[in-house]
Amino acid sequence: MTIHIQTVPARTLTPKQLAEWSAIATQNSRFDNPFFRPEFTKLVAAIREDIEVIFLKRKTKIVGLLPYYRCNGNIALPVADTLTDLQGVIVRDDVEWTPQRLLKGSHLTTLRFDRVPESQTEFSQAAWMTIPTRSINLHAANEPSPNLQSLWCEMEQEAGGIRLETHHFNSATYETLLQWKLEEYSPTQGQSILETRWARELLQRVAQFESPRFSGRLSVLSLSGHPVSIQLAMVANGVWHVWLSASDPNLSSFSVAALHIWRLITALKGLGFHRMDLGRDASTELDAFVTDSPTLVAGTVDLRPVAGRINKHLSRAKGFLATSGERIKS
Repeated sequence: MTIHIQTVPARTLTPKQLAEWSAIATQNSRFDNPFFRPEFTKLVAAIREDIEVIFLKRKTKIVGLLPYYRCNGNIALPVADTLTDLQGVIVRDDVEWTPQRLLKGSHLTTLRFDRVPESQTEFSQAAWMTIPTRSINLHAANEPSPNLQSLWCEMEQEAGGIRLETHHFNSATYETLLQWKLEEYSPTQGQSILETRWARELLQRVAQFESPRFSGRLSVLSLSGHPVSIQLAMVANGVWHVWLSASDPNLSSFSVAALHIWRLITALKGLGFHRMDLGRDASTELDAFVTDSPTLVAGTVDLRPVAGRINKHLSRAKGFLATSGERIKS
């Protein structure tokens, strides 16, 4: 049956469109991460203009979709820029499509992506770099080393009790998370996206959002009543995605971020979660708990032949200089 393309502003999505989107994401485990939920795109669209959704339709039924941000030059970017830890076309398995067809049907010239699952092979020809990610099966997570466990016991005995809250939003905790996170950035890296007004507003809205299928969580690990590790997560379909996290820089030698994750693993299993996905900014000290490393791809789809070749070569060079632990595709 013929597939046709429809593009709509995300702010105008109807309850029927949202329900069909939700059904596709819920019925396929490939899209169980919170970033693929319609609620996330709606939250972004509430504060960013030009967020649109491409629908693939059979007659009147939606069978696939791609949310994106349309910028100058009819270029499509991830809806929340570099805060979008996962991207891709949310589509039924029986639908044939190509990114080029989506662009043509939406009057776009270019689609730039940097976190698409490698399993979405329709992007393979446009991909120029692979990116390893990290995931934790909560029922098969590795235990921390004896040295770490001993260190944490010593810290608790000397400083007092350790308390984990899986969700406790207040403005002071949220601002502390942003402050710690910004302190991690070097001035040579330029402006952090966390310094932009829309990004801060989005993070705060997500942290306070609650619905049956998608919610934000501000988790806090405290020592003697004082926060020592904070993380902003998004949850959906039994998946806890660590979106933004930071810890007290004065306690870096105690690996409190790893302690936070370890305590969370135990708590989340009891709350019905089965997996934790680590976002692009998560500390490398969490690698000890990782059980799976799905691969993502980055690249550019460009309908302009000459510009497409130039963009590909520039992207390769930029990726080589700016990335670490990531492999340039040949």
